[in-house]
Amino acid sequence: MDQSQNVSHQAGQAKGQAERLIEMDQSQNASYQAGQTKGQAEEKASGMMEKAGSAAQGAKQSCQESGEQMKSKAQGAVDAVKSTLDANK
Repeated sequence: MDQSQNVSHQAGQAKGQAERLIEMDQSQNASYQAGQTKGQAEEKASGMMEKAGSAAQGAKQSCQESGEQMKSKAQGAVDAVKSTLDANK
């Protein structure tokens, strides 16, 4: 192999190494970006779960309050009927 062929061969090898380094860098960047996206998605999901838990707690409390109001009204109706019956004796 003469000197110009040798230089050409070495240039080809250097180009191949540079391309592999670029591919590795792009791969590492893609992995980093995927990790960032995953972290953001997990954080958002956690926030949504927290909001859903708060909403469920609020709904439970509202149902309990409604149940107590209904119970109170029913007791009032029972008391009114008893009073009416006692008055008619």
